Amino acid sequence: MKKIISIALILALLILSAGCTGPGSTTKGDATGGQTTKSGGQTTTATTTKETSKPVNGDADDTVSAAYGVYIEAKSEMITNLMDGLGENDETAMMVLDLLGVTMLDLTLLPASLFGLGETAVNAGLGFLGASDVRYSENGNQYKVTYKEKEGKAINVEGTYDKGANSLVCSSSTDGKVNLYSEYYETSFGYIGQYYLIGDDDAITVYQISIQGTDGVLGISQSGDYNPLTGRENVDFPKECDAWYAISEQKITGLTADGKEISFTAKGE
Repeated sequence: MKKIISIALILALLILSAGCTGPGSTTKGDATGGQTTKSGGQTTTATTTKETSKPVNGDADDTVSAAYGVYIEAKSEMITNLMDGLGENDETAMMVLDLLGVTMLDLTLLPASLFGLGETAVNAGLGFLGASDVRYSENGNQYKVTYKEKEGKAINVEGTYDKGANSLVCSSSTDGKVNLYSEYYETSFGYIGQYYLIGDDDAITVYQISIQGTDGVLGISQSGDYNPLTGRENVDFPKECDAWYAISEQKITGLTADGKEISFTAKGE
């Protein structure tokens, strides 16, 4: 079971990484112009509403994409550490499945990993997934990507980046219906994040996360209104969720959705 879960997580991260390897510069052109490339035999077209010859913020390492990538890497390391710890204990091994949902949301937010890199990178990253009719725009610290996925559904991902706070707030919609809100903030101890998922049947899933090195807390609730983070939350704020799992120096603690408390020390093997 642990190997299957690890493989699933690795595949998700590989897809995300592949989308992030597109070039960070574009050829100058008309503000309403487009560029067409082929990926996997399928033609994709990206357009941008502004002329960009390089990432908006200059150096490729100074883009929102780079900042978001650091957060995603930190989140992945913490979640992997927590999953490994839970997987060591026969009584908690199946709880690892509860953590997979928040990792898969990185795929939904793949366009956010391309914010600030220009139309060529967006086209390459989404073309890898078979997207078509790709459109990309920037307006100051606001970013927007729209495209059609393989089944023809219209996807829209928008984000606002606050460089001073190192925070990114995003929303994702399918065929005009918002189905995901996400956000992260850098803090004095690491990062905090939140994902508010709205299912096809309007079922709500809320993930809240705090990251402190490879330690942290993941909280999960199945109901509730969307309350944006302030950036001032402490490391234990996800423990307000219906269920939560935490790791601190190999000490695993948590509370399941049915009220069962867990506490043990992982071997870290």
